[in-house]
Amino acid sequence: MSEFISKPRNVLLSLVLLCAVVITAALVTRNTTHALLQDPPVDSHELAAALVRVGFDVDALAAAGLDGQDVEDVVDAVRAYLTQHDGELDDADDAYAQARREADMLRRLIRSGCATGEQVSAYAQAKVDLDDAAAARDDVLDAIYGVGVGVGVGALTQTQQSILSTIRANAAWRSPHNLQFLADDWTQQEWVDLRDALANERIAQKNGEYADAGCQTFLAVKRADADVTAARTNHAAYISTVDSAWNDAIDG
Repeated sequence: MSEFISKPRNVLLSLVLLCAVVITAALVTRNTTHALLQDPPVDSHELAAALVRVGFDVDALAAAGLDGQDVEDVVDAVRAYLTQHDGELDDADDAYAQARREADMLRRLIRSGCATGEQVSAYAQAKVDLDDAAAARDDVLDAIYGVGVGVGVGALTQTQQSILSTIRANAAWRSPHNLQFLADDWTQQEWVDLRDALANERIAQKNGEYADAGCQTFLAVKRADADVTAARTNHAAYISTVDSAWNDAIDG
C-alpha cells in the first residue's frame, strides 16, 4: 500500500519540478530577448567624437565655466541621445559623403571639359543634393547639441549656454591659440587681424624678439573684452576639473 501511495507523490513532485524548469527557461528567454532588443551601448570613441563635433570638447566646456557635475550631465545626455538614435549620425555622415563625392566628380568632369550635356545638367541637382545632405547632417548635430545644453533640471545656465553657443558658432576660426577669443563675435577682418597678431606674438616669443607694437595694442584691447576675459578666467579655473570629469563620464 505504501508503495502505491508514494507513486502519485513522486509523479506530483516530478510535475512540480518540470513546471519550475519550464518557467525558469521562459524567464531566461524573455530576459535574453529583452536584452537583445535594447539599444546597444554607445562606444566611448563614438561618444567622444560626437561631443567634440558639436562643441562639447574639454576646452570649450571649461571656458563656459562648467563644473564636474555639469560635464557629467552633458555627457550622459549626449550618450542617451546617441543610444536612442543609434546610427542616425553615421547615416547622415554617409549621405553627406556620398553627395559630396557625386558633386565633386561632376565638377571635375565639367572643369576638364569631358562632361556630357547630361552630366552638366546633373551637376545642378548634385549641388542641391549636397546642400540638403549638409543641412540634414547639421540638424542631427544641432539635436545632439540641444540635448547637451538642456539636460532637464540640470540644464546649463544662460551664461554657460551663451559662451558655448558663441564658441560653436565661431568654430571655423578656431585654432589651438585663440580659444578665448571665440567667446565673442568679431567681423571677418577682426578675425584675420587676430590671427595675424597672435602669429606675430608667437613668432616674436619663439625668436626672443619684441612683438609688433600695433599687434600688441590690438591684442590688449581684444583680451580686455568682457566675454573674452570670462572665457579665459573660466578656462584657467575649470580646465583640470572638466578634463577629469569629461574622461570619467565617457568611460563610465
